[in-house]
Amino acid sequence: DAILTDLVTPGAEFGTWDERLRRWADDFFTLVSEHRGLGPQLARNPKGTTALRLASLCVELLCEAGMTPAEAIRAQAPLRWYVMGEFADQLQNDRTARRFEVVPDIETAFPDLAELAVHLDALDQREVLLHGIDLFIAGFKAQIAAKQSDRATA
Repeated sequence: DAILTDLVTPGAEFGTWDERLRRWADDFFTLVSEHRGLGPQLARNPKGTTALRLASLCVELLCEAGMTPAEAIRAQAPLRWYVMGEFADQLQNDRTARRFEVVPDIETAFPDLAELAVHLDALDQREVLLHGIDLFIAGFKAQIAAKQSDRATA
């Protein structure tokens, strides 16, 4: 938590709710990538002040986007797990490119995956994180729009 206290929560001056969420994730990436060993610790134990700060930020931004507090608290959990858990662990251990190496017969058992696995080496981890964040944001926007449409027709 001490290292992550430097992580600034982007305020309204940084743009819309989705721009602020994306910026926070990008800043998180930068900070974690500068401190080797932090990622696995976050992945094992995503609790404490940092996890609560991220949960609070997510709930605030999702409510700003149009979710109810109950919807936002449910929606923030998988997003927080993504950012602080698996992704942080991959970042620190550089496991992304070796994900499929644990299957010794991957080329015969899963030829489609084996063919795609060579592309993992070329992935930029910042781009992977931000692409995932963009997918979460797109899903959140779609859910909010559907709820607003349902309310308008009710």
